[in-house]
Amino acid sequence: MPGLEGAGLVLLACALVAATWRVRRQSVALNALLVALGVPLTVGALVPYSLSDGAIADPAQVNANFASLVVEANASLVLPHVFANGQIADADQVNENFSAIKLASAAPFSVLDFPYVFTNGAPAQAEEVNANFNARDNYSQCVGFHTFPTTSLPKSSNANFQWKGWKTGCMHGFQLQTVAECKAACGAPDGCCGGGGGVGYPVCQGNSCSGGSCCAASRQICRAACEVSHPAG
Repeated sequence: MPGLEGAGLVLLACALVAATWRVRRQSVALNALLVALGVPLTVGALVPYSLSDGAIADPAQVNANFASLVVEANASLVLPHVFANGQIADADQVNENFSAIKLASAAPFSVLDFPYVFTNGAPAQAEEVNANFNARDNYSQCVGFHTFPTTSLPKSSNANFQWKGWKTGCMHGFQLQTVAECKAACGAPDGCCGGGGGVGYPVCQGNSCSGGSCCAASRQICRAACEVSHPAG
């Protein structure tokens, strides 16, 4: 095309991409999500792409992120939805993909919900979809953060007790959206006391350690794990 060089061609290309993904209605989850113009970004061990504000979401990159979670969860899983250029990504379809990954996963992921559920009529924020994609990465980093026992946490003479409180915090961190929510969950009840997170969570009792104040110590350990499970704060 004559007269278009350099920056002009870049702007034309961006306009064509935007036209391809033009929003026809508000029941979308991915059309408002943005990626770094096709440049792959290493997010962690699982997902290859980070979605960010600034460009229309590339469905191939979204599919690649889902595929990476499938490999980690169950390589034989076939997701119910694959997204394509020119197709409006429905929020329900995105949710169904995340749900399918949960159902195909082994414990603890089989009992943990991804932190965000998307709603038709409310375009998803890139950081929310990223949080779902990165939740397993963050959990893995959390559970591997310490070798137990560790003197950096209370009750360092009891590795199993420390581990249960720490894993509880990592599990809360997987499915809750903020550090504050995670820490609040660590106190209702305290840490691993009574299996504080529900089905599939570690269980300890008030006499699970020596020296007393075991549940309070488990709450403190759990909350320390929350800090690690939400690396961005």
